[in-house]
Amino acid sequence: MGPMPGYPRERGAGDSRPSNPPFGVVVLETKFAPTPIRRDWIERSALRDQLVDAADRKVILVSAPIGYGKTNLLAQWRNDPREARPFAWVTVDASDNEPLRLWTYLVEAIRQVEPDIGDSLGNLLKRQGVSLRDAFVPQLLDELAILPRRIVIVLDDFSQLTNSACHESIDEIVENLPSTTQLVISTRSDPPLSSLQRVRLAGEMLEIRAADLRFTIEEARSLLKQTAGMELDLRDVRCLVDRTEGWPAGLYLAALSLQDRVDAEAFIKDFAGDSRHVADDLTTEILNRLPVRVRRFLVRTSILERFNSSLSEAVVGEGGSAALLEELERSNLFLVPLDDQRNWFRYHHLFQELLQSDLRATDRTLVPELHRRASQWHRRWGFLDDAIKHANAANDIESSRELISGNWLAYCNAGRLPTVRSWIESLGEKRVASDPVLSLTAAWIAGLSGHADEIEKWLELASRSSFLGPLPDGTSSLASGIALVRASFGHEGVGKALAAARVAVEFEERVDARWHPAAQTALGFYLCISGERAQATARFEGVAQRRTPGGIFEVIFALSQLSIIASESGRRIEAARLAREAVAIVDEYRLSNALPASVAYTALGRALVAAEDLAGGRRELERALALRRGSDLIAPWPTLQLLLALAPIRAIQDDREGGVLLMQEARAIADAYPDAGVLGTELEVLERSITAAKPRSAPIGVSLTDRELSVLRLLPTSLTQREIGNDLFLSINTVKTHVKSIFGKLEVESRAEAVERARELRLL
Repeated sequence: MGPMPGYPRERGAGDSRPSNPPFGVVVLETKFAPTPIRRDWIERSALRDQLVDAADRKVILVSAPIGYGKTNLLAQWRNDPREARPFAWVTVDASDNEPLRLWTYLVEAIRQVEPDIGDSLGNLLKRQGVSLRDAFVPQLLDELAILPRRIVIVLDDFSQLTNSACHESIDEIVENLPSTTQLVISTRSDPPLSSLQRVRLAGEMLEIRAADLRFTIEEARSLLKQTAGMELDLRDVRCLVDRTEGWPAGLYLAALSLQDRVDAEAFIKDFAGDSRHVADDLTTEILNRLPVRVRRFLVRTSILERFNSSLSEAVVGEGGSAALLEELERSNLFLVPLDDQRNWFRYHHLFQELLQSDLRATDRTLVPELHRRASQWHRRWGFLDDAIKHANAANDIESSRELISGNWLAYCNAGRLPTVRSWIESLGEKRVASDPVLSLTAAWIAGLSGHADEIEKWLELASRSSFLGPLPDGTSSLASGIALVRASFGHEGVGKALAAARVAVEFEERVDARWHPAAQTALGFYLCISGERAQATARFEGVAQRRTPGGIFEVIFALSQLSIIASESGRRIEAARLAREAVAIVDEYRLSNALPASVAYTALGRALVAAEDLAGGRRELERALALRRGSDLIAPWPTLQLLLALAPIRAIQDDREGGVLLMQEARAIADAYPDAGVLGTELEVLERSITAAKPRSAPIGVSLTDRELSVLRLLPTSLTQREIGNDLFLSINTVKTHVKSIFGKLEVESRAEAVERARELRLL
């Protein structure tokens, strides 16, 4: 599957975006800055002092339920004249539950304050298939460590993040945060980060919680004066503070309700109930006092996470939104500006929830239509994620089908599989099952997610329909799409995958068809591993000669397989040329960390082995294996092909144990599927040869594993532990574990002593 052109990226409607974000991530500038400071805010001087004085703390955690003024406090601190450090600010929302999107925003936020860094980070994010935790996070930490000045990174509304992969990578950041950087987490509930407890115990964290954020008597008195325009008796203020337990949002609602009241004392006397009931009652009371047009605007726009005048008018169905937004901001009605120009706004989350509750109670039947209007507006301006979210909420299956099926491939190629999966999941299984095109897309996503057991269910649902014509993703027909899925993943065995590939080629026979390269490549591969190399060669050559940006993955795969065929046929020079050509394309398109690159590295490794460069060949094959780890759940046969190439190289290079492990892994794959083609025969030969080989004897008194020996051999060099890891395709933590074990077994305490002792034992 190759990259496809992106959806519209026009600048407009008050939106401003960086010029070069990773494909498929539309970056909203409004997420990079806190709420602009307002003159009517209550100064939180004591808390601000704590924050200013905590510059030496590694982490600041601001944790309190909704309505406690967490963001306002951080915004006041950011603007305190005593705070000289720049703030890299990211306002998190639910759509950031995807590592690529989250870290894209973090990099762009850092570039807002340090524009001279981050190019390599941005390029790394653009590489398809990159491991963000293993590759991106260490590089981010390295770049943060060399910043010319100290900065503060703020992750506001952190509780919106529920993705464990996001949590794991942030845990890694917290564990290794350099002294140049302070991390601030603002959240409604404590985040599930194991690193925070260690930072807390080390005395490196400042915590501000709900008890700290509650308004004092004087702060409440100032709020009431500024918002309600009245001086209340101190006893009445104390009563309000007691009734709300100092909850800032509750006090603010009370202040709004007190505007123009003549019975303030009676209102305060009757003011009671828990915070949620207070908020519900006061919001209803406030809305009832508003003009009908204003209330209609508030309730209808409550379905939106962020909005400007253009979007508001499209959703509400009335003009004059710009003037109304100005009026609402002046009235302090929980409207939060998202930029200094006051183009984009959102509602305070508490107020938004209450407005949505009112909408459901008063005009539930209008909700789908409001979402449909929002979807159309977002689609027109190129905000695809929001367009799909609102189409799904509107139960607009036709629009959801067109948007999801037309864009899933581009998003997956850009490393945004979790986003597409969330689109499918948000529709719900029943609605997806009701549409054959969405069912087919669900089959693709199930396969790419490694859920082989779900593929057949979705394909069976898709096959029940007589849907005619080409699909939004460019597939010529539904039948062709079903065949392509079966051929792409091959979970039914090589024979059935070959038959499916033949069907797909018949449907996608036009050379200008979008899926023509994928169908031809699949057919060539299954012909190859069925023993029909001559026919496979013809298919691969046809794909390799027609290079288009949309089929670049297929070109890499075709060249790689042609190289492997050449190696097996003894054409060493040709094999090396084809493999290096495939790797050159990988480098050109910055795909070195992507799964398709593994086949190119497999081909190069086999070509080097064929040229009797075993060390170089093994290095490339190990590199390929690192990329393919776990991918056998997606497509087993390229992984099996690689294992059969690497296992004997390990075995003959003093790593028989490693060769046996790979052989066992290959056997597990072959046994999991009905038919392995000629790869099954190759595996049987390999099993006999490795089983017959004699294991290497270990030095007397020392029981280092083969991997420990590999690490030991690099200790006399000037390589750092991170560089040793890169050379051996190991993580830094794994290298540290091996070094610690080596020290223990050799009974030494330093690297130099380990080298000296190893030489005495003739291990080096």
